[in-house]
Amino acid sequence: KRDKWRYQKMPIRQEFFEMLKTDFDNIYSVNLKAIDERLTLLKLNITFFSAPFFVLTALVSADIITSDQLLSLSTIPKYIFAFVLICGIANLIPLIRFIEVTGTHMRTTRIINNFRRLYCSQLKDFFKKAKWEPNLPIDPKYPPTFEVFSWSGLNIFLIALLNSLYITIGIFGMDKYSPISVGGIFVFIVVSFLQYIIYYIKGRGPNPFSSKPENPENYKQIEI
Repeated sequence: KRDKWRYQKMPIRQEFFEMLKTDFDNIYSVNLKAIDERLTLLKLNITFFSAPFFVLTALVSADIITSDQLLSLSTIPKYIFAFVLICGIANLIPLIRFIEVTGTHMRTTRIINNFRRLYCSQLKDFFKKAKWEPNLPIDPKYPPTFEVFSWSGLNIFLIALLNSLYITIGIFGMDKYSPISVGGIFVFIVVSFLQYIIYYIKGRGPNPFSSKPENPENYKQIEI
């Protein structure tokens, strides 16, 4: 009777085994697409950061400004600082998108973990018989979308600091004030803090002001 019962349950187990194969095929696809988009945005960040140096090189090469003018804050043209400011502000767009991509990737991974937990519980006996077990996480709360010391978190932190530096240099340079002052340090800290707040809000979950889907079954964790 026990063998007969196992035979009757076999089609269900086969379906869950197909889920395992689908998971194995698609988890890497999700990771690769997320990595590709984040690298694209990182390249865009680097482009904005390097743009002022390319412009300065071109201006010096064309003899529009001299290299001696770059030695003093008072002799550097204001439009150079204006361009640095524009690059710093424009770089906020790919940074915010980078944060959103990171959060979407983490939430998608959590959905897959929850999906994996379903078939792992159904294939538990099969795994024991085969003397094999999956080594991928099944925790629907992992990984967190806000993690400062992760690879993505450190990238966001570094880009935010550089953005703050460019914005501070641009603002104070146009007025011919040294950014290395109490006011400059204050602006740098405020701009960095604002970017960190954006990362915290975006990383902790969806927009708190957006509408939420209905949950008539009262499930504990709904990913949106």
